[in-house]
Amino acid sequence: MRKVIKYKLYFLLSNRFLTIFIPFLFILLNYTAVVNSGILSSGGSDFNAELKYQLILNNYLVMISFFGLFASIYIGSSIIGPDILSGNLSIILTSYPSRIRYYLGTYLTTLLYMLTVETLLLLNVLIIFFIFDVAFLWSEVFMCYIQILLNSTVALSITGLASIYIKGHGSALIGLIGYAFFNIYTFNQIPFINTTFSTDFTVYRNILVNFFPMTDIYAPSYTEAWIIELHKATPILPNMIVYQLLYALFFVGIGCLCFKKKDI
Repeated sequence: MRKVIKYKLYFLLSNRFLTIFIPFLFILLNYTAVVNSGILSSGGSDFNAELKYQLILNNYLVMISFFGLFASIYIGSSIIGPDILSGNLSIILTSYPSRIRYYLGTYLTTLLYMLTVETLLLLNVLIIFFIFDVAFLWSEVFMCYIQILLNSTVALSITGLASIYIKGHGSALIGLIGYAFFNIYTFNQIPFINTTFSTDFTVYRNILVNFFPMTDIYAPSYTEAWIIELHKATPILPNMIVYQLLYALFFVGIGCLCFKKKDI
C-alpha cells in the first residue's frame, strides 16, 4: 500500500488547482483577521471579549464551511477519476493486483491530505487568537473542528465513490449536488437561487439529510444557537456524528466493492 500512498500523495502535492487553492484558504483566513484588526486590538483583552471571540471563530467557520468543503469535494474527486483519465490506473494495477487495497490506499491518502490541511487551518486560527490576545473556549473550537472534519469526510467519501465511474474530476459534480441538498434541508434554499421553501417542507428535509448528512457548524455559545437546533433536519439516527461516521464507512465499503468489479 506504500507505493499507492506515495503515488497519490505526489499527485495531490503536484496538482495545480490545489497548489493555488489551499494557500488561498490561508490567505483568506488571515486577511479577514487583518481587516478586523482594529476591532480585535481595541480596548485590551477584556474589552468586548465575547464579540472578538465570535468574530474570529465565525470568520473561520464561514470560510472553512464554504471554501473548505469545496476543497474536500475536489480532493475526493481525485481518488480514482484522474487515474482513469490519464491511463495510469491500468499500468499501476498490473503491478498492484489488489484493487481493494489500491482503493483504500488512495482514499486514506486523500483523507490524510484533507486532515492535514484542516488541522493547519485550525492551528492558524489558534495563532490568530493568541496574536490578538483573545480568550477562547478550547472545547468549542475543538468541537467545531471535529464537525468540520466529519462534513469533509462525508463529502470525500461520496465523491470518491463517484470518481470510480466518472473520469477526471467530474465526480466533483456529485459533491456539489450533495452540497445543494445540504442547503435545501438546512436553509430551505437552493444555493445561488433566491427560492425559499415553505415551513411544510420539514418532512422532506428530514429525508434529504440522510442522502448527504452534514452539520451547519456554529459555536454552541452563539446566542441564537437554540433557534438553529430547533429547526435542524434529523437523519434516521438522531445522533448526527454517529450517522456521519457510519455513512462514510458505508460508502468506503461500497467503493471497494464497486472498484473491484469495475472493468478497467
